[in-house]
Amino acid sequence: MAARIGISMSKNCPNGDPLTPCFHIHSQTAYASRPLRQVGMTIAIIMLFSAAARGEDKDRVVFRQPNGASIGISGRIVDYNGQTIEIELATSGKQRSFDVGKITKVEYTRSPNHEAGLEALQAKRWDEALRWLDLALDQELRRWVRREILALEVQCLTQLGHYGAAGDKFLTIVESDPDTFYYKHLPLLWTARGLTPDDIIRARQWMESPRAAARLLGASFLINDPQQGDSAAQVLRKLSSHPDSRIMGLARGQSWRMKLRQGQVTDNDLRTWAGQIESMPEGLRAGPYYLLGRGYQSTQHPLRAAQAFLWVPLVYDHDTQLAARACLEAAHALISAGQTKQGQTLLREVTTRYADTPFAGEARAGLKDARP
Repeated sequence: MAARIGISMSKNCPNGDPLTPCFHIHSQTAYASRPLRQVGMTIAIIMLFSAAARGEDKDRVVFRQPNGASIGISGRIVDYNGQTIEIELATSGKQRSFDVGKITKVEYTRSPNHEAGLEALQAKRWDEALRWLDLALDQELRRWVRREILALEVQCLTQLGHYGAAGDKFLTIVESDPDTFYYKHLPLLWTARGLTPDDIIRARQWMESPRAAARLLGASFLINDPQQGDSAAQVLRKLSSHPDSRIMGLARGQSWRMKLRQGQVTDNDLRTWAGQIESMPEGLRAGPYYLLGRGYQSTQHPLRAAQAFLWVPLVYDHDTQLAARACLEAAHALISAGQTKQGQTLLREVTTRYADTPFAGEARAGLKDARP
């Protein structure tokens, strides 16, 4: 009797890395009874998947040398995380590990679905990008590339306002790579936002997690919650002295939301906040700069507020929604300070550069009101 052989892939293996897919081979007959041709076909398929997992296409990594010169190495990237990149050299087959701080460029082959998702994301077609990236994730076997795809999905979900789903995907990245360099996409809330019942349940669970990133996310969601706000504030206070500078800096920034809500911001607070921002990793400064601008607004320093707000759209603009809002508030701050022309220029910037955000309509209204 001919055997029916099937191979299926699941997205992660039990008790293993959450980004390592597993293959399952199943048949209705014992392996030994299969015709030789089918056994050979099965082995060939397994080898094909294994080759895909190894990444047969040659990757290339460019490093910066101590003298400032660059050198490129070709081979197969085995892993690429927040600390090191491991590459199997094409010349010798040996594996070498390098500090990611020395890397200036990484070249590798993306799947067509991955490329399509990236193209849609860059065009701000978030829903379309998610569809392509989901397909790419289903097909991708390299753990480090799967982390990149998940980070792209986090960006799309954040821009669509699906912060809970974005948080779940981000925490999958952290579980696979605690030192991930994707922390700038951690979907924290920097402005007041309505939460769904599912978001609240999810955030409560996050605050009980042993992972600091999850607790930070949960506290960010619940800091304004009437029932959970005190617990969230306590979590932020503890995380504000966390040994990981990323967690520490973001937790401190999130805690500023409480003072802003309570109207208790002082000039001394703002000097402290500005100094803390300067000590944060570069990629994590967008939300804190936005809150610094809010603080200057609340203490009647509109020009300083505009300056702080503008750091977001001009330098740290990876969150399109936050960048658009910051640009809009910078415009209002300038107009309130008597710099009407400069403020109107920023309003026009919002209507063009951020035309796909809700803030474009508010900017158009502001321009209309300013007409004589």
